[in-house]
Amino acid sequence: MKVKSLLFSWFNKRKLKYHNQMKKINKCPECRGHGFIITSSTYLANSLECYACNSTGRYSEWEQENSDQS
Repeated sequence: MKVKSLLFSWFNKRKLKYHNQMKKINKCPECRGHGFIITSSTYLANSLECYACNSTGRYSEWEQENSDQS
């Protein structure tokens, strides 16, 4: 169980660090500021509009969408 908690802790720290970096440059963490997400599925289009930031690519929009879900 200790290994599981260490991995979980490491993952959360890494995720928080990434979100802070994206906040500094005002880019959506999901699409990295592009406004779309590239998929590798044969059943979907190659790129989809980013659901997290409403295709704006901005962190502020992503943050607003995530705060609504909390």
